[in-house]
Amino acid sequence: LLGRHGFTEASVTLMYMPQAIKEHFGDEAHGVKLKYFTEDVPLGTAGSVKAASAEFSDDFLVISGDGLCDFDLRKIMDFHREKGGAATIVLKGMPNPLEYGLVMTDADGRVTRFLEKPDWGQAFTDLVNTGVYVLSPECMQLVPKGKPFDFGKELFPMLLEKGMPVYGYVE
Repeated sequence: LLGRHGFTEASVTLMYMPQAIKEHFGDEAHGVKLKYFTEDVPLGTAGSVKAASAEFSDDFLVISGDGLCDFDLRKIMDFHREKGGAATIVLKGMPNPLEYGLVMTDADGRVTRFLEKPDWGQAFTDLVNTGVYVLSPECMQLVPKGKPFDFGKELFPMLLEKGMPVYGYVE
C-alpha cells in the first residue's frame, strides 16, 4: 500500500516477535526502505511512534499494525496539508461502532469530540478512528519521551484541549 502510493521509506515499531518480522521483510519491501524500532517495554501507540519519528522534520503518516486498509494514502496526505492541521485522523462509518474510538467533526472536518469505546447510550456518531493518521512533528512534541502514551486516550484529546487543529478525513 505504501509503495503503491509513492512512499519510499517507512519506520516500523516492533514489540512482539521483532526478529521474525525483520527477517521476513528485511531492509526493503515493495520498493519501501524499512527502518525498525524495537520497544523493550511497551510505550503505547503514541509513545512508540514518538521514538520512531524523532528525526522527522515534516508531517508523516501512521498506519497501525493491527488494522487492514486500502485507503488512498496520497488523498489523505493532500487533505491534511490543505487543512494545515496538527493531526488528521482517518475515519470510517461502521454499523456497530462500539468497539472503536468515536470521532465527531464539524462541517469543515475539524474534530470536535472523541469517545473511546462507548456503550450504546454514549454513541454520538458511527464514525470511528481507523488507526491511520497524519501527524505533524509539532503535535509529537507533546508526547513524553520513553513513557507509555496513547493516541486516542491521551494525545488527541490533549490537542483538542490546547485548541490545536485536528481534522477527520472520512474514508
